[in-house]
This record gives sequence, structure tokens and C-alpha cells, in this order.
Amino acid sequence: MALLVAGLTTFALWVVVISSSVDSLYISSAKSGVDLSQPNEILSSTINKLSTLSGTWALAALVLTALLALFPRVRKYEKRLVVDGLTIASFLLLATAFCQTTVRYFINTYL
Repeated sequence: MALLVAGLTTFALWVVVISSSVDSLYISSAKSGVDLSQPNEILSSTINKLSTLSGTWALAALVLTALLALFPRVRKYEKRLVVDGLTIASFLLLATAFCQTTVRYFINTYL
């Protein structure tokens, strides 16, 4: 369950980042004289909240998957389940961290 929620929150995070980045670039390229400081603050706040949520769920998925390895039946017959869970949770954690660095670079450079 934690792995599913971590995946969904990471997906939501990337959807917000990509759509808001495209919108911000479009608005800034229109040269309409719009002040983007307020939307950038709201965007940063939203992305920080989603990143925290996504990272927390990814860490919870890592911990729960590692705890699954303590069960003898899982250790004996279902090692692939543990390896797959750890791999997916690690990827989601890295995707969240990469998103944060990408957003900070994008906002500081282009907006």
C-alpha cells in the first residue's frame, strides 16, 4: 500500500512540476508584464509539500519492504518481492530528489 501511495504522490509531483513549468514559460515568453513572484512562491510551496509527502511515503515503502524480509516465508520463497519493492521505492525516492533539484534550478534560472 505504501509503495502504491508513494508512486501516486511522485506521479502527482511530476505532473504539477511539468504543467506549471510549461505554463510559467509560456506566460514569461508572452512578455505581458505579468509579475511572476507570487505564482513562483505558490509553486515552490506546493512542490515542497508534494516532495515532502512523496519522500515520506517512499521512505515508508522502503522500511515496510525491508521489514517484509524479516518473515521467513518471504525470505525463503519471495526474495524477488523484496528486491522489487526496494528497487521501486529507491527509484521513487531518487525521482523526488531529482525533482527538487530540477525545480530549484529551473525557478532560479528561468523565472
